[in-house]
Amino acid sequence: MPVSTSQVCVLSPGAPTDPQQGWAPAKCEPYGVLVVVYNSPDEIVGGAWPTTADLTADGGWGHQPNCPIWGRPYIPENGYSSIGAPVRTKPTVAGRTIDKTQWNVTCKPGDTFTAQLWGMGTDQVFVVANGLKSDYQSGLTAIVNSLDVSGHKAPGLSATEQAAKDLVITVDGGIGAGQKVSNSGTPVTFTVTYRNSGQKTYDKLQPLVYTNEYAGTPPNEVLPTNKGKLERQDGGSWTEIPLSMGGGMDYAAVSQKAWFSLAPGESKKVTYRMALDLVDGPGTMPVSVQATLPYDGTTTLTPLKELTVPVTVVK
Repeated sequence: MPVSTSQVCVLSPGAPTDPQQGWAPAKCEPYGVLVVVYNSPDEIVGGAWPTTADLTADGGWGHQPNCPIWGRPYIPENGYSSIGAPVRTKPTVAGRTIDKTQWNVTCKPGDTFTAQLWGMGTDQVFVVANGLKSDYQSGLTAIVNSLDVSGHKAPGLSATEQAAKDLVITVDGGIGAGQKVSNSGTPVTFTVTYRNSGQKTYDKLQPLVYTNEYAGTPPNEVLPTNKGKLERQDGGSWTEIPLSMGGGMDYAAVSQKAWFSLAPGESKKVTYRMALDLVDGPGTMPVSVQATLPYDGTTTLTPLKELTVPVTVVK
């Protein structure tokens, strides 16, 4: 399957024949496989999707409020959320290793689907399958394995793509994969380290940490959110910040005193403490840790790098 166009949708045999509504990629969901090719760095900016940064993002499978349930796709009233942590692998395709991320997503109780994203970062070639029937997984795999990028000139990385490659995030302390956190209100302290492994200086970065919905998230008629307290250490004091995303973008606004710069090889440590509430039930709660461009509510939030830490909540 030679790659020569910017975007193509390969529809499944069971796809409806009538025109589908919505923005271009959504018209391919859930009945098709979307292949996206970027030909210049300019195409990878200004809200482009997907990009290599989406492979490492908790919600990178899509950026539109579309619920691609087979046979009845719809716009969910309260958005969507990932179930558990994304699964990231590095399969071999045509003799080369590429990146793949898979999400399990829900729009409302009883409506879940699988989202899959493959990315050839250097070549800027991506394959998306959101909501596709499992019956067509073998065909989907065949499409991915048939990609031939030998005739495609790699466009290079955009500024955000380069940042995703350069920035490294690690988490130490009271949270981590498999670690248990009590919902008794006892605070746990953890440290996030941001490191610049590249050759470019990043003048302004903001740290962003929040928890995502999970099986134990308290029910809410409007939007389920985890309860408790999350604080960031700023100098000698603690600043309370949103524990969950909520219904707006308040969670993403980080005060300027927490912004930082990173020269090549430089690291920045940010300390947090989190205390969960008794209403937070047991289960695996994803904690999203990001490095983003500064955000004050007047611009678009631009995540540069993200790490998802699965935390086991216990009574």
